[in-house]
Amino acid sequence: HLNQEHQSIELENWWNQELNVLDWKNPPLLRCSVHRRCEETFQLTICDHHSIIDGWSIAILITELLGIYNQLILGATTEVKEFDPLNLTFAEYVRLEKEAASSLDFESFWEEELANCSITKIPRWSTKELVHENINNSLTIPISKDIQDGLKNLALESYSSLRTVLLSAHIKVLSMLSGQSDVLTGLVLHGRPETSDSDRLIGLFLNTIPLRIQLEGGTWVDLVQSVRDAEGKVLPYRRYPLSKIFQINGGNQ
Repeated sequence: HLNQEHQSIELENWWNQELNVLDWKNPPLLRCSVHRRCEETFQLTICDHHSIIDGWSIAILITELLGIYNQLILGATTEVKEFDPLNLTFAEYVRLEKEAASSLDFESFWEEELANCSITKIPRWSTKELVHENINNSLTIPISKDIQDGLKNLALESYSSLRTVLLSAHIKVLSMLSGQSDVLTGLVLHGRPETSDSDRLIGLFLNTIPLRIQLEGGTWVDLVQSVRDAEGKVLPYRRYPLSKIFQINGGNQ
């Protein structure tokens, strides 16, 4: 029997192998694994490919799994309570996406939104310096409480969310790196049907759409408010497929 330290090492090695074998061309694209740590505890690991499920859906899946598990723990060994049937299926999302893809209004909106736009290019490292390995890297940067408070105050002052404040900072950095005042970036939005029970559907409901911001000087409040307004402008057109948007922009990605 391995101690806790050695268990963690073995699980980390297993996890790295699990990530490397996850190929979107070969099912299954979602796998659940259970490792028993001791007599009282176990570790549940869910490995999935992002092409079939989003973060919201993962939360739903885990909640339902733990709900069933708790029922069994409490003694419901013969009959597990079934979940109430949903009023809609994933097919409704597919219908909405197809409807958006064939809409002339959606097409006209994106043609106008992207008219005369230029691709935001940022400096890159030389490809000779890159090591092409399937490794997931991350960089953790601590943010002081003073900066956190300042970001929250900026959100309040500009009548925006903290998310929009951070998106504005991202756009400002792109402008500084590229030397462009006309910045084009990608915005990931969900397209879940706006009906009852859509919050319980499991699947991938995300789409990436362009967000174009003209930086015209002014204060941080001005920038955050312009980003907030731009987000609101594109929101109704968020289900238009990115592949169709590429076609509108002459295939320029």
